[in-house]
Amino acid sequence: MELIFKNIEKLLAANDHAIVPGLGGFVIRHQPAQVEGNNILPPHITISFNPLMNQQDGLLALEISRTKGITYRKATEIINNKVIEFRNKLHVGKSLEFGRIGTFTMDENRNLIFNPSFCPPFIPFNLRLQKLSLPKKQDKGRSKEIVIRLKRDQVMKYVAVLLAVFSLLLPPKVNKTTDVVQADFSKLILVNLPEITIESDIDANTDFAQQAHPDTQSQMKASRTYKVIVAAFYTKEKAQMVCNDLIKRNYPAEIVPRGNLNTISIRSFNDFSAAISFMEDLRMYSDEFSDAWVMRTASSSKN
Repeated sequence: MELIFKNIEKLLAANDHAIVPGLGGFVIRHQPAQVEGNNILPPHITISFNPLMNQQDGLLALEISRTKGITYRKATEIINNKVIEFRNKLHVGKSLEFGRIGTFTMDENRNLIFNPSFCPPFIPFNLRLQKLSLPKKQDKGRSKEIVIRLKRDQVMKYVAVLLAVFSLLLPPKVNKTTDVVQADFSKLILVNLPEITIESDIDANTDFAQQAHPDTQSQMKASRTYKVIVAAFYTKEKAQMVCNDLIKRNYPAEIVPRGNLNTISIRSFNDFSAAISFMEDLRMYSDEFSDAWVMRTASSSKN
């Protein structure tokens, strides 16, 4: 399993999720600063586990084939054998470490239970993060009183010095004039400047490109859509029920088939950055969508 662990860490360091076929998916989650006992936990990234994300997306097999210099099919066989071996050990009732990602156990109903590691060091955001200890409260019974005693002659000297410094800081005269000088704008000359117009050359460049290459217009309309996925089901009826519930809550939800799964998209974007920003807001402000992830789909527009 060491080969699986290292390649999953590479994928999580560069992506927001990594899928192990037959086991589940690991999703990146941003955590705010927290107070835990006498320690302050800084903002960090942790990893959650979703057992429904167990379909092959090819990223892990492709990473292993590049690392080991083997074929994609051979890498897929290695992954399947290692997952079966890992599950068999969990059936015995052991608690197994999954590299530096976390630990797995299995309950009485054969459900996987994942306990993530704190601040996984292979995530670039978590580098050099440490817990901060809160200062201990000082015992009031042991506090010491500091008493400063001065003689009367010394106090008089200090008062005299303060009065001398204060007198030096005062201005010699106070301006008591009440005359107000008003500005005269009647002698100003009005100058009419010529109007400057800046024409945008974006449309001109676009028209020139279309005249030079008429076939590029249809190619530019091909785009990719980024969908924020919040759930996945094997049965279309269950997926339709959840999708209808989201639509009633004013979400533009839709069902997106993906292999044997019926994934539910809560919103679609044409811009990848906008999709990632919306996904992070869902995870941070709603526990219901804490395992949301972004899926890229191809789409095209016709005249």
